[in-house]
Amino acid sequence: MSAVALQSRRYLTRTVSAAILLVVSVACSPETAATQLVETPQRITSVEGHLSRLQEIDAESITSSDCESQFSRAEQLNASDLFYASAVCFAVENPLRGNFLLAAGCWLLAAGCWLLAAGCWLLAAGQVRATADLSILEPMTESDEDAAASIYGLIFFHLGGPGEEVIYRNESQFEELTQMIEDWRPQFDSAYDPGWEVADYPDQESYRNVLAEFKAHRLVQLNNVRTVFSDDQYYALHRRFAELQARVGMFTEGSPEYEQSEDLQRRMNERAEELGVDWVQ
Repeated sequence: MSAVALQSRRYLTRTVSAAILLVVSVACSPETAATQLVETPQRITSVEGHLSRLQEIDAESITSSDCESQFSRAEQLNASDLFYASAVCFAVENPLRGNFLLAAGCWLLAAGCWLLAAGCWLLAAGQVRATADLSILEPMTESDEDAAASIYGLIFFHLGGPGEEVIYRNESQFEELTQMIEDWRPQFDSAYDPGWEVADYPDQESYRNVLAEFKAHRLVQLNNVRTVFSDDQYYALHRRFAELQARVGMFTEGSPEYEQSEDLQRRMNERAEELGVDWVQ
């Protein structure tokens, strides 16, 4: 096994990245959404390949029915397809997306809330499915190792976060999200395709035990996100940091913006500790 693939599998066996990142809504057409999930796409062996697939989504054409279609098939999908399904739901035109002022009144726009919750759930399901697959489904060839490593890279660099913040600021929507994750029972047998050829399939019980472990771990992490995002003091610091990062991009050590970012992160960590949140779990 290549060094990158081995490092990826060892890392994801321990944990999904706990970084609080927002998923960027990417764009795709409904025709693409339908065909790519009915027919298994060509093997993807790089992070860029996964991103290219997501970037084909046409946000102007996607509707809520496209999200519902992806949502209904979630138990059958592998991690790559779950991330794609999540992107479809996030791509639907939605007045709540990124609108932090509407979070408390989410019930006023129930359809919009459902779309965001579905996107967050599909994202979390993809993260859990990926960690289970990477930890127990050994790739057969070097090319398969690259395919497995690409899923790790996709999560680590791009899709390791919790999704839309609005859901984590709304108690009822967050409860709905966690219930969907708890109720999710993905299919698994020797016909399951994780995105690479598997050297030796484990029995169903072994796979389900591993998946249940990672699901429980991810729920702890998401509950931590809910705790800090629902705290006005922490959340105000978080928004200031996010806005600074959006304005500056990459921080240059020694610059005023760098010093400000370090101060904000220190204050966020201190507040998280006061709230009893341990990110290293």
